[in-house]
Amino acid sequence: MRVLVVEDDGDLRFAVHTALRGAGFAVDSVGDLPDADVELAVNSYDCAVFDRRLPGGDSLSYVRDRRAAGWAVPVLFLTGLSTVPHLVEGLAYGDDYVTKPFEMAVLEARVRRLCLQVVPGPPPVLRCGDLELDPGRREVRRAGTLLTLTKKHSSRCWSC
Repeated sequence: MRVLVVEDDGDLRFAVHTALRGAGFAVDSVGDLPDADVELAVNSYDCAVFDRRLPGGDSLSYVRDRRAAGWAVPVLFLTGLSTVPHLVEGLAYGDDYVTKPFEMAVLEARVRRLCLQVVPGPPPVLRCGDLELDPGRREVRRAGTLLTLTKKHSSRCWSC
């Protein structure tokens, strides 16, 4: 199982990296979001651990933007932000949330659980003649042309 750790505190990054490696994970670790971009562009991960506050921004915004673009890698936020609103906000875009200080055994167990999650792929594009329905992008095309559909609310249930 391959894990990316993004933590700006060098000592903590080294400790987490070492502990996860000792627990049998393949671990890459970086200290900021631009370096995380590079790692995510060239490697495939089973899960990622992000400190919330990093040089160059809040990793929650970073993960939110990646999720909006279809990125589905499980994320654990590791942070000193421990208020209920921070926890709720973190869980809106991440899959787990651990506050500092923490026990390394707990972090290892949570990372292992996240790495074992099955990440669903994008739903298949449905085709019938020149009509294409892409549920992942929420788009419909006819003969390659994107169609604009309006919302329709109905109490009736129609079946094909």
